[in-house]
Amino acid sequence: MRGSHLNTLGIILLLLLVMTDAGYAQIGGQDSFQFLNTPVNARVAALGGYNVSQNRGDLNWVFYNPALLDSVAAGDISISYVNFYGGSKYSQVAYAFDTKAVGKAAVGLTHLSHGNFDSYDEAGNYLGTFNASEYAVRVSLSHRMGPFLMGVAPQLAVSSIAGFRSSALMADIGGVFQHPRKQLSVGLVIKNAGFALGRYAEEKTSLAFDVQLGMSFKPEQMPVIFTFTGTNLPKQNLVYFEPDSRLNFNEAVPGTFTKIFSRVNIGTEFLFGPNFHVLAGYNHRIRRELRLEQAGGSAGFSVGVWIKIKSFELTIARSHYHVVGGNTHFTVSHNVNRLFHKRKSAS
Repeated sequence: MRGSHLNTLGIILLLLLVMTDAGYAQIGGQDSFQFLNTPVNARVAALGGYNVSQNRGDLNWVFYNPALLDSVAAGDISISYVNFYGGSKYSQVAYAFDTKAVGKAAVGLTHLSHGNFDSYDEAGNYLGTFNASEYAVRVSLSHRMGPFLMGVAPQLAVSSIAGFRSSALMADIGGVFQHPRKQLSVGLVIKNAGFALGRYAEEKTSLAFDVQLGMSFKPEQMPVIFTFTGTNLPKQNLVYFEPDSRLNFNEAVPGTFTKIFSRVNIGTEFLFGPNFHVLAGYNHRIRRELRLEQAGGSAGFSVGVWIKIKSFELTIARSHYHVVGGNTHFTVSHNVNRLFHKRKSAS
């Protein structure tokens, strides 16, 4: 059975790699389907927005590295929601289950609603309203080989504006190494590899491709988990700087430290007990790009709490992108198999 699971994963990985477009080393902000890179889950948002290595039985990890599905129990379900800037609303749902054909699997849906907008013609005549939204449907599969975990998550992403559509077939391909004795794990994921199916215009659609490398570890005598994640690894330069621009008039030329640190996301999870954790994160790229000239505020910082009440898990996070304020993320998780088991036992 394990051999058939491995063969299935291998075939999917090969097909997706063959279908992947080349030439992704572009500056951020030029890619389509960027909503896939915005953290919706409260736990990830509290850790700074990224995690490809921490493996502690959270179903939502599969949106960031499908190999992390290995630690999830069948029957786990999770729902996340965040009221984003400008009235946009993010929601995300995931469910894990066992299959005879490929073993453990999970399905997930990410949805972004931009709301309704007024429409006018060239002369300024009111034409009514239109809406804009984006969503992605994915299936995650994983397989373990000793201390190594492998995972793949093909997904269909669709963007819709006023009846016009753009779509793409993509996949996340990930792996994780877990130390056999220490609480140390290293994860690598290729995200959003694929190609466009439909476009808004004739120009080539560039997907939000990324390669991320991360490490999580827990010191033996400390109730804390540290997570470091490197992002945007294929992109040659993430730091935008024009010496003659008034926006950079009082800013020094970015050095090596800034260029490197703009790719690093830091997350910390404090384990105060089996039912209560406090999380914090820092993203230097967000802080550098979205701070004001005279006021940085709390841009780039994020905090959150994880609470377990009986069999329910609740995570609340606050992530800050700008000095004007932040966003509050909510995630509720539960295992439906346990609920059904309790009902059967009671009957």
